[in-house]
Amino acid sequence: MRSPPPQLVLPEIDRVVTEAPIVDRIVSLEGLEEHREAQIALAALSLDDRPIARGVFLHAYSEILNNAIDHSGSILARARVWRASNRIVVEIADDGDGVFAHMRMGLGLPDDFAAIQALTKGKHTTDPTRHPGEGIFFTTKAVEEFKLAANGLEWVVDNPRSDHAVGVSHIQVGTQVRWAIDPDTPRDLPSLFRSYTIDHEFARSRPVVKLFGLGLAFVSRSDC
Repeated sequence: MRSPPPQLVLPEIDRVVTEAPIVDRIVSLEGLEEHREAQIALAALSLDDRPIARGVFLHAYSEILNNAIDHSGSILARARVWRASNRIVVEIADDGDGVFAHMRMGLGLPDDFAAIQALTKGKHTTDPTRHPGEGIFFTTKAVEEFKLAANGLEWVVDNPRSDHAVGVSHIQVGTQVRWAIDPDTPRDLPSLFRSYTIDHEFARSRPVVKLFGLGLAFVSRSDC
């Protein structure tokens, strides 16, 4: 009998979220302005002297909250922020359909693993008239650590180690997204966008999670 896939660990995120959050908001998604919510959360962080981290924080927070507003089917979301000396950790969670199942059904994909693979490439969206499918892609590139959990699975991105992986999650209902930012991050957004665009069009991406099949003890590792 095969052992189950592991629950994956991102050391900095999992360490920081054991502390009390400095921001803990439950918000109604109907009519919510994600940029306003991002500014409210940012005000608790004192990042006036760190413009790069401010930009990354606002971009990631707005993009992930916008996904919850437009795609989750949830009424409410919970947003939490933690601050440690070398990490800012953000979590946005809802109780909607779950991102992997939502993409699987919306794009006609064979399974939830294929949805994860599509997310690693970018440019895939269930609502192309309103979204280019780039929000999660660029967020995973801009932050230090990223964890997206839904439908019993989780996809993690560890940028300091250049590693991606997929494992099991206890999140069965809704979607939980966590990410970590270094307050002294050198990952400025203009340089990041230039790395993946040609004439301001998103053009350079490839699947970075290689899926080896269903039923394996460990579903994937990065092919970076």
